[in-house]
Amino acid sequence: MKRVFIYISIAILSMSCSAGLNSTGNTNSVNRNDFGDNVDQPIHRLRPQQPQTVDYTQPAEQQSEHVQGGTLTAKRVSAASGSCACCGEVCNCCDKALCRGTSLAIPAGAEGDGKDLMRSLLNKNYDIVEYDFTPDVPKAMVWIDEPVTEQKDDLMKEMNQNGSRVMPRSASMAQTDNDMYFYFTTGIDKPERLRFRIQYYADDPLEYSSIKFLIDGFDYEYVPGKTNRGREGKRMYWENSDEPLKSSDKDLVYALSHCNWARATIVGDRGVNHVRMLTDAQLKAFYNTLKLYLLLGGEL
Repeated sequence: MKRVFIYISIAILSMSCSAGLNSTGNTNSVNRNDFGDNVDQPIHRLRPQQPQTVDYTQPAEQQSEHVQGGTLTAKRVSAASGSCACCGEVCNCCDKALCRGTSLAIPAGAEGDGKDLMRSLLNKNYDIVEYDFTPDVPKAMVWIDEPVTEQKDDLMKEMNQNGSRVMPRSASMAQTDNDMYFYFTTGIDKPERLRFRIQYYADDPLEYSSIKFLIDGFDYEYVPGKTNRGREGKRMYWENSDEPLKSSDKDLVYALSHCNWARATIVGDRGVNHVRMLTDAQLKAFYNTLKLYLLLGGEL
């Protein structure tokens, strides 16, 4: 009996010690569920981090970092009260401004609740304007009827008058000269038709029938009705044409007398061409002769 009593006493003592340890909050004892989680500790759920909202119309110290209902909202914060200048809302947790108004940034100095700003933006004309743009590119010159502003005496100083023939001072009708120019003869009331004389002199015969011009980068052509030819000595050849200009030649006449530069190619029928750049003196002679011709009443 004594042995049984001892065993029972030991068992009771062991149970009492275990209960005492548990009641004193032994931190080494942890209650876990079937998944190994600590069921005695409270569950902390992390709040999702909200994106920050930056008001670009205010200094950095007045910018708000909060959103309303998870919607990004641009707002203007009052520096004095810390509340939103639109609706006066303040965050309860940290006294930062919340905005329930428009999601558009309100410029500094705007009054009201933003409706006026929204209305002005909605009523603005956003149509794309189409412009008819024509680039300013060079064009071939054509005849223009323009008044003569030069004086007769000034133009006559640049001319030689031999009888009724009026021609530039720099021009010559000698067959041994290479040249081209305008000239005319005077009539009773007005000049006769303006003429175009072309002279060629070299050791290679051309037998030309047309002249192609490149004037300020554009092509023109002149075709005389007749070409005179001859020979000077044993090895030199001369050719020329001298004919009145027609109304179909008006563009060429205007271009030669108003251009910056010109190149003439005398096209030969024997496969040989003669190319020459017209000098500034020749271009000036074209202009002076045409102006004097028009001033005296001549017509094309």
